[in-house]
Amino acid sequence: MATIVQPYKKGYKVFFCDDKKAGKIKHVGTVELEQTSKGMRPSEFFVRRPGTSHVQKTPTKEFITVLRANGAVMLTETLPEFQDFLRGMNIKWEKVSLCRTCLFDDRIMPLNEQTRIRCGTEFVCLDCAKRELRRELAHIKRLGKRTQLHIEELLEEYRDLDMVLAILQPESLDTKKTMFDCLEAHEQVATERIENLPLPREFVDVCGVDTLMPAQQLAVEAGLLYGKDLLVVAATASGKTFIGEMAGLKNYLEKRGRMLFLVPLVALANQKYDRFSEKYKGITQTSIMTGTSRLNLPETRAVGNRGSGGGIVVGTYEGVDNMLRKGMKLNNIGTVVIDEVQTLEDPERGHRLDGLIARLKYVAPKAQFLYLSATIGSPHILAKKLHASLVPYAERPVALERHLIFTEKDAKVPYIKKLVFEEFNKVSSKGYKGQTIVFTNARTRCHSLAEAIGSMAAPYHAGLTSQERRQVEKKFEEGKLACVVTTAALAAGVDFPASQVIFDALAMGINWLSVQEFHQMMGRAGRPDYH
Repeated sequence: MATIVQPYKKGYKVFFCDDKKAGKIKHVGTVELEQTSKGMRPSEFFVRRPGTSHVQKTPTKEFITVLRANGAVMLTETLPEFQDFLRGMNIKWEKVSLCRTCLFDDRIMPLNEQTRIRCGTEFVCLDCAKRELRRELAHIKRLGKRTQLHIEELLEEYRDLDMVLAILQPESLDTKKTMFDCLEAHEQVATERIENLPLPREFVDVCGVDTLMPAQQLAVEAGLLYGKDLLVVAATASGKTFIGEMAGLKNYLEKRGRMLFLVPLVALANQKYDRFSEKYKGITQTSIMTGTSRLNLPETRAVGNRGSGGGIVVGTYEGVDNMLRKGMKLNNIGTVVIDEVQTLEDPERGHRLDGLIARLKYVAPKAQFLYLSATIGSPHILAKKLHASLVPYAERPVALERHLIFTEKDAKVPYIKKLVFEEFNKVSSKGYKGQTIVFTNARTRCHSLAEAIGSMAAPYHAGLTSQERRQVEKKFEEGKLACVVTTAALAAGVDFPASQVIFDALAMGINWLSVQEFHQMMGRAGRPDYH
């Protein structure tokens, strides 16, 4: 037997139970107290059966009699006046944690650390929290059952209704509540200085690096500088490109052959070409090999030193593959670096890259092959197939917070705009403004979304001319753009120093993103030299 008391209007609601744990309520009463010469005493007492609305006025003496006879008295919170009354009656009490919403429906639901859900300043049971959540979800149009179930799973995981509701109400967003998880940055570890490695002095003087990053250190320890073929799987911004540069320039300067650096996109090839040309102009010439446009227009004409004659040759998969198929020579190759090698898993382009690797091994049998990727499904299997040693490094150089936000379609664009400019107003510890990459699923959406964000945003996709893409890249690198809106082009490795990535859609064209594609795009956020 137990009696449970909670505040109610001007008085108190009293539940007379068979058992406080079983939750079976015999009667429900309301009582008001008043100050008398003998202390706090009940002034009015009404009783009803649970589930009914008919109440019966009952003498207050019966309330005291039942209170004494019903065993333990449980208070749902601190009730000073009621506690004074119990002291006057010499009745003991204790505090109990119950779902207040259940009590309104004449139900008893005890709460503990495992069963309670935070709701504002109090706690409720999971069933009541789910009912409140469903009421909120009813206002959101076109919310599928799978999405609703996922949101309910978030409620069970985070045990905080306000945190989950914050995901559904962006106008009152608290980023602490919408954070899904945080991928922590790697701990600072001691790595080798460049000058202590067996690298040519000409390279050390111009490479611009003093100390290796952890992924680079692992590659060196795996035999990078001694001709070993490696598959390096490491997070974006962990320094994979420099791994190729170390081996490629070392082999070139030591007369073992030129470096061939292959990438999947023309935009990425142009970017690598510009950087290598500037960085290593004192060592060797850099040339570029990409496909050519069928239209002979000023904006589509090839830019840069075309051909395969430099000590560094940057090319696209298709550009080099086409050259080899035509019977053109690619001589004196000492290092082959294949960036974004996860393209092997692409159903449309994978077989062509596989064939290209086989042809390159035939024309350059003594070359060192380096395969670079941020995301690969089965790296051990791929490393075995490529006859390369696996160098995995899962840590990130910059911490990454992941947020999950639900919003109605009409509110999405204004909210993206808000996120973009909030980020742009931040300045990193290294003095750079926060910039954003927004991924969407169509080229037309790139333009409409960039226009909606304003003049500080620009579209970027494969449908732009090379000159237009270069202008966007330059403005972004100079901090003149707050945002770039793109399709899959940037995900494939074009190096933009973004601090924030927003997914406008989880599809590219008509296809959903794969897990690997999602991680590849997500990895665009955070650069150790900028953030």
